[in-house]
Amino acid sequence: MIHTNTKVTKTIFLLSGESGAGKSWAKDELLKTPDLDVRSIVSRTSRQEREGEINGVDYFFSNDYQINEKINDASQIFFSCGNVYFSTFGDIEKLFKQTDNIVMILTPNSVASFSKKIYQRFGGEVAIKYYHLQVDQEIRNIRMKSRGDSEQSIANRNNNTDNDIKQSFQNYLENGEHNTDLLAVFSDSEAMLQEIKREIVSNGKH
Repeated sequence: MIHTNTKVTKTIFLLSGESGAGKSWAKDELLKTPDLDVRSIVSRTSRQEREGEINGVDYFFSNDYQINEKINDASQIFFSCGNVYFSTFGDIEKLFKQTDNIVMILTPNSVASFSKKIYQRFGGEVAIKYYHLQVDQEIRNIRMKSRGDSEQSIANRNNNTDNDIKQSFQNYLENGEHNTDLLAVFSDSEAMLQEIKREIVSNGKH
C-alpha cells in the first residue's frame, strides 16, 4: 500500500530472495541498461577486502573507527560471519541527488525494518517497490555450488523458506506504517528484470 498524501519523487527498487535466486544478476543488468537512470547503493562492511574487489565499487571497506562514526546513521544493518554490513541514510540521500531511482538488494528478513526506517526518514516522498525472487531450491543449490559455496554454507542458507519470509513481510505491509508495495513474487530473475524496467518506464523515470 502506498500512502498518497505526499507526492512520490524518488523510488527505491528492493530486490530480495534466497541465496542463489539471481538477485545480483538482475541488479547488475539494470545498472548496465543505458536508457534507465538507475544507481545502486554501495554497502559498508567491516570485513577485509578480498582479491579482485575494489573499495567504493564492491563495498566501502571500513575500519572500526569509521564504522562507529557511521553506524548511528544506518538505514539497514546485518551481520554475517562476524562482520557487519550496512548502508546509511547519508549514502541514500547522496545518491538521490544523482538519480530518482535506486536499486538495492536486502535479505528478505531486513525488508520490513528498512521500509519502516525509510518511511520515517523521507515520508511519502520516497516509494519502495519490492520484488521477491522465489526460485526452486534445487536450482539455487546448483548456482551456489557453481560459485564455490560449501555444502555446509548451502545448508545454512536454506534454513529459512521463501514462503515463511513472504508471509512475514505481507503481514507487515498490512499492519505497518510504510510506503512500500510488494509488487510481485517471481520464479525467474529475467522476468523480474523486465518487470522492473517496465515499472521505471511507466513512471516516466528514465
